[in-house]
Amino acid sequence: MQQTLKTLTSGELQLRSRLVIFDYLFYLVAAVAVGAFFSYLYSFRDISLLYFPFFLEKAGATLVISLISMVLATIFGFVGALGRLSRFTVIRWIAITYETTVLSQTHLMAISMESLD
Repeated sequence: MQQTLKTLTSGELQLRSRLVIFDYLFYLVAAVAVGAFFSYLYSFRDISLLYFPFFLEKAGATLVISLISMVLATIFGFVGALGRLSRFTVIRWIAITYETTVLSQTHLMAISMESLD
């Protein structure tokens, strides 16, 4: 298997040099944005340090609620999938109704949000 080297034309070289310039420009803008964000945080350091324990406590509560909801969603999804595969008609219809109700919530929300416009 032989590889051949491709020579770049002047147009391709100009395009690549522009892309390199845009890369450096992006990193410069990102560094300025991060610096501005830390400068903003530094200007409110007294208030931030005062409320930091409260924020940390609420972040822990958010993580606990998220973990509980993930476990419950996994359990409900597994039970719904097993019900969908059931050979008993009543259980299968309950699972289909549950699945249709849960999956249609996003569509109903989209329709209700469109009606507000």
